[in-house]
Amino acid sequence: MKGMTMKASEVGKYIGGLLREGKYTQESDSVRRLATMPVDFVFVEVNCPDLATAPQLLERVIDFLKTDKDLFIGELLSTFVLAYFGMPRPVQDGPEKRKRCAERLMQEFGKGVRIVHGTTNAAVGNFGGSIGLHYGALSLQTADQLKALISCEYGQVRELI
Repeated sequence: MKGMTMKASEVGKYIGGLLREGKYTQESDSVRRLATMPVDFVFVEVNCPDLATAPQLLERVIDFLKTDKDLFIGELLSTFVLAYFGMPRPVQDGPEKRKRCAERLMQEFGKGVRIVHGTTNAAVGNFGGSIGLHYGALSLQTADQLKALISCEYGQVRELI
């Protein structure tokens, strides 16, 4: 990947494919100290019919999520927010916490959001290389989660099992 320019979506596909194929290891230069573990997630899309108000609504959703000390905001991409429970430190009752989080989001934002939540296997650890590292998570089922999210109506919550 050295010297290549890739879009964010392509990077996710590239790294995800290498993780599934087992080409990244603990000793890899590109990914250090990764562990695959189950984590609870909440995946939110903000309804943005008016591009002028989209940033404000997205900011309100992010600020709302930041109030939960057990939540780690893993990805922000356009109008999507993917947040995880149980990293960097495990939480008790992760499934209950994510369900309550999804319910609170829906109460607060209603038809302004659509939400899927569940438990997923994710690669968790330090991503990066010689330039720098970024602690994060990469769900190994992001494509399936995104399909489920897009199939929801705004104002709907779906639990993925």
